[in-house]
Amino acid sequence: MLSSEQAIIADAVVSRTGNNLTVALPGSGKSTTCIAGLVKLLEQNRKARPWMVTFTRAATTSIANKLRLLLSKKDFDRVGVSTFHGIILEQYKTLPKQCDLIMDGRFEGKVSEAMMACGYMGEHDEAKQTIDLETRQLNMDVNTISTITRTYLSVLEERNLIDFNLMCREVVFGLRKGAIKRLAITHMIVDEFQDTDEVQLAWMEEHALSGVSITAVGDDDQSIYSFRGGLGFKIMSQFTERFDAKPYYLSTCYRCGGDILKAAERIITTNQGRIPKEMKAAADHAGNVTIIQAANRELSYESLVENITRHTGSWAVLARTGFHLDKIELLLHSQKIACRRTAGRSIWTTSTGDSLLRVFRMILNQNVDDSAHYALTALMKLQGDDLNEFEKRGAMNISAALYLLPESKGKQLLQVVTTVFADTINPVFIKRNITLLTAAIEQLVEEKKNLAIARSILKILEESTGSWHERLTMFVGRLTPTRENKELKLEPTVVVLTTLHGSKGLEWDNVAIVDCNVKSIPSPKVDTEEGIEEERRLMYVGMTRAIHRLELHTHGERSHYLDELLLDRLLPVKWVRYLADPNEPGYGPFSDINAA
Repeated sequence: MLSSEQAIIADAVVSRTGNNLTVALPGSGKSTTCIAGLVKLLEQNRKARPWMVTFTRAATTSIANKLRLLLSKKDFDRVGVSTFHGIILEQYKTLPKQCDLIMDGRFEGKVSEAMMACGYMGEHDEAKQTIDLETRQLNMDVNTISTITRTYLSVLEERNLIDFNLMCREVVFGLRKGAIKRLAITHMIVDEFQDTDEVQLAWMEEHALSGVSITAVGDDDQSIYSFRGGLGFKIMSQFTERFDAKPYYLSTCYRCGGDILKAAERIITTNQGRIPKEMKAAADHAGNVTIIQAANRELSYESLVENITRHTGSWAVLARTGFHLDKIELLLHSQKIACRRTAGRSIWTTSTGDSLLRVFRMILNQNVDDSAHYALTALMKLQGDDLNEFEKRGAMNISAALYLLPESKGKQLLQVVTTVFADTINPVFIKRNITLLTAAIEQLVEEKKNLAIARSILKILEESTGSWHERLTMFVGRLTPTRENKELKLEPTVVVLTTLHGSKGLEWDNVAIVDCNVKSIPSPKVDTEEGIEEERRLMYVGMTRAIHRLELHTHGERSHYLDELLLDRLLPVKWVRYLADPNEPGYGPFSDINAA
């Protein structure tokens, strides 16, 4: 059953009198509304040939499955659902001369090839992001683009290759020249319209020129992909004029409790670059918004774990970057709380993480000689070397290993390992051990990405509490069985760990956003007002994932986004301090703070 505002928009989809823009709140049922409009269109207009464009394969599959249940086979065959890339690829295939399309691993490989060819000194991810952003420009000027992108284009041209971004540009130019036929459709619905880039927008315009009725559905407040060309507020605000479109609004949120929506609204309305809109909560519950202040990161994560065990329902822990999730993942594992990473790869599943666990096991084994083969396996794995030569020489003790290992192949690390067996609670010795281990590993690990992982793990080890032996035991004894998924009885509820970007489009009963600090949210890399506003939109996206409970965890100097909440005394936001020391006044472990 559609609401009155959803029904109006569903009717607008049916109409062919013009184009439509729907500005939709998080949790306002935009997918439901679009599907209802498609069903109504197909039932009322036998000549209609609609197409719905999405940004992800998951969304495409979900919408197609729902339509399949609601439509007859005959009507279902009249509707198309695909990603931008999927439908544009079909048009590209109609060209008489085509290049070989690269994707996934082949794209990664060509980026690496371009980096080597031009002597690029930055990180692979940085090169990839630069190339992706610049090749999304409709009128790309080879004289003004970066050297890495220009080299990448040369690499592809030499091998008659093309990537998705370049393919989309070719199709737009082909449509303009008449070399490619426009889709034989009557209606087009574009979901997540705020994420469209220049080329995708030009592709939509080419079809609008042929009489296709365009319905754009999106939310400028959820525009968080400018780093990959998303036009966001700019195109949302210009769409009605550019496409002669009529605006509609889905202003009722059916997901968040009223207090959660009020808090999110307080954050997002600080932005200047946005479409003003009404925000209403339909939920019959207020929800709960709590800012939790702790003295340091360790106590902040401790409070998070405690609350996960106290409050039932689905849980998600959101962070600005995947790096902030690594320690939380370890902590949850140590408490036997099941968790799953959905954005970014866990460092504990990498070969580097596995190798360091081997080294930790070796250190814990007081009988060094008996663990020599294990030691060599870890060392060679870190270096990426072949073990065959050592295995041919048979089992060996540490002395033999030190003799056989070349200077550049881990000898220093093995020498360090023989010096850090002492179990001591003296912080000086613990710091010394970690420093020695870090220095030895930095000598061993050549790949930048693997080195970053190793440093992250050692940083977590350094920030942990307890003796040297206790810290290593935490890694070895608790993490390992969890990674192997053996013999460890986990709680039935799986905690989702993801980034703020990765949370978009999802929802949970309970949401915790961690590290809401000055140096994390907004990102310290952002130095423009436009960037600050996008980071605020990112915060808004994370906050509106929560149905019943929203926790904002901070330590040290809190993010000014939290200050924006605390300034409004009318907001039902609870501010508490997590106290771990029983000697502190008000020990609770949670103690209310007077915001005044």
